[in-house]
Amino acid sequence: YEENVVLTRGVTLRGSGEPIYGVDGAVFGDLVAPIVDGMGTGPSITMADRTTVRGFNIRNTASAQPGGVAYSRSAFDDSRIGILGNGATDLTITGNLITGNQVGVFLIRQGDFQLDFSHNRVTGNSGYGGIISATGNSGICDITVSHSAFDGNEGGGLSIQAFTYDQ
Repeated sequence: YEENVVLTRGVTLRGSGEPIYGVDGAVFGDLVAPIVDGMGTGPSITMADRTTVRGFNIRNTASAQPGGVAYSRSAFDDSRIGILGNGATDLTITGNLITGNQVGVFLIRQGDFQLDFSHNRVTGNSGYGGIISATGNSGICDITVSHSAFDGNEGGGLSIQAFTYDQ
């Protein structure tokens, strides 16, 4: 799919690359991850509060375009981000291959933040594999990264920054 997918609150985007287990051992899905390619026109997938992305090959292969997301007092080009969560929380990202982006995963939040990032491979991105930045005046920051690999990303693997939380 050559498009930019924008999720709305509470949506689960499930690709056939993530199996669905049924009764008596039945497995649904062909276990071939569909490709979502943003083609350099914006993030391949933009997440909202309480959303899930699972079972995809997520890339953004065209050359970068002017644009940006505010991050650490500098403009950050969002045209070649694989998964963007700008202000979203209660996110689940699982069972994906995230490759061929400038930044594979870019999540930024002010306020309580919850993320479950598991069973993903983030590789071959021209910048960071992942950037997670959360700031709270108090409250909770709960970030779980498990069973995931960050390799071959030119800018580095995964950067996590969390500031001024109670927990």
